[in-house]
Amino acid sequence: MIFSVGARPDLLVSCREPRVINNAEAHDACLTDILQLAQQRVVIVSPWVSLFRLRESGILSTMQQAVERDISVELYTDYRFNSFTNHRFDEEKNAQFKACCTELTAHGIAVRVVNKVHSKLLMADNNFICIGSYNWASAQRQGEYKNFETSLLYSGELKDEIHIQLTSLQERIRRDFSPDVA
Repeated sequence: MIFSVGARPDLLVSCREPRVINNAEAHDACLTDILQLAQQRVVIVSPWVSLFRLRESGILSTMQQAVERDISVELYTDYRFNSFTNHRFDEEKNAQFKACCTELTAHGIAVRVVNKVHSKLLMADNNFICIGSYNWASAQRQGEYKNFETSLLYSGELKDEIHIQLTSLQERIRRDFSPDVA
């Protein structure tokens, strides 16, 4: 089924020239810039999360620095993608996921575990939203599984658009998940 979506001149008014971002290096540079420039809040939506990838890329350190500047850093990630393999609950994968959530939380990063989210978004304050294919918290940055990724970064007054995204995400939060609960 295809839904008709009307023109979005509001996005073009607030951001006349969306920036195209390609490849892992450019995405990581964008995320680093956003974390360094943010004044209040950064929200990352990544279906998968990998502590190893966040460390390897230096993103975890940059997230921590933002938290130390009193910036709210939130990560929305999907429960099933991080806890299931081939549609079956995977105890080892779930244990790694819980450990990852525990460590991120210990660093002051608010982890929001959600149901059925495959979106890849980056939002900051009410001024930036990046939408695309890049898994911000888990992408392979080198080797044979490094993919070509593309996103669009919009900047300007995006309060309404960001509010719509956050409302949808908050409706999907798993209230029963914490690092200590399955």
